[in-house]
Amino acid sequence: MSADQNLPRLPVVPQLSRYAIVSALALGLDFAVFIWVNAAFGVPTLAGVVGYGCGIVLHYFLSRHYVFNARMSKKSSHRMFSEFVASGLIGLAVTAGVIAAATAFLGLAPITAKILAACASFIGVFAIRRTIVFA
Repeated sequence: MSADQNLPRLPVVPQLSRYAIVSALALGLDFAVFIWVNAAFGVPTLAGVVGYGCGIVLHYFLSRHYVFNARMSKKSSHRMFSEFVASGLIGLAVTAGVIAAATAFLGLAPITAKILAACASFIGVFAIRRTIVFA
């Protein structure tokens, strides 16, 4: 029996709903920073990375307190944060890759590319955080 099977699970639909709300708040910060950095420097990929980084910090604190029951895990806070950041780096790589490809190869506007990037990383990162980070 894996350690994951020893932990009671929160129902996925309410948890996913809370995760969506937390993600929307973090994404709001992410987009605000993205727009500001892109306007200031004119480098959409850099703007995407900086915005994502700001959003991930907010997302961790909100996820820990409102989405996942971090107290159920036997992991230290340090390990949990490290895993959260690692899962965020996966999302960051997806974000940067989608923005770069969508703007360079598809000729999409930076904001459109950013929307595609946010959608691409949402479900995968939720699954990692649900099954690994907060397990």
